[in-house]
Amino acid sequence: MTSDRFNLLYRLSQRMTSSLNLDEVLNGVMDEVIAVTRAERGFIMLLSEHPPAEKTFVDSRTSFEIHTARGIDRSTIEGPAFQVSRGVVEQVAREGEPILTSDAQKDDRLSARESVVLKGLHAILCVPLKTKQKTLGVIYVDNRVKSGVFTQADMELLSTIA
Repeated sequence: MTSDRFNLLYRLSQRMTSSLNLDEVLNGVMDEVIAVTRAERGFIMLLSEHPPAEKTFVDSRTSFEIHTARGIDRSTIEGPAFQVSRGVVEQVAREGEPILTSDAQKDDRLSARESVVLKGLHAILCVPLKTKQKTLGVIYVDNRVKSGVFTQADMELLSTIA
């Protein structure tokens, strides 16, 4: 791990202990993640039984509450429940394993997914948020403009953060 990555982990640990406001902490963490991974957008989603309707999406088995939805310009994304590849989020939450794709448009695992095609998603990185062996949610970043922006090192870093 490079010194830049260690510095990021240090900044994140300071940010996590600097405020009692969860939204402020999560927005700051996501802004740092977006910057270091060169993502266009980032989301933190938690599994929830009763989330508020405007910040959720539901598959046949699970509800996801979006706690953070940030853009590259450090702004909050409006209407976040309709901005991500639901299939990727659901698979990562269900299997507890990360997904990394350099170009979702050409990736056989994802290119047939409606959300990937309609949203023009290229690079996607999604890792599970776990405590012990239980998946609590996911951290999801993507880039609709560039392919190949995420690396194996990015996936390892995001998994460490998660």
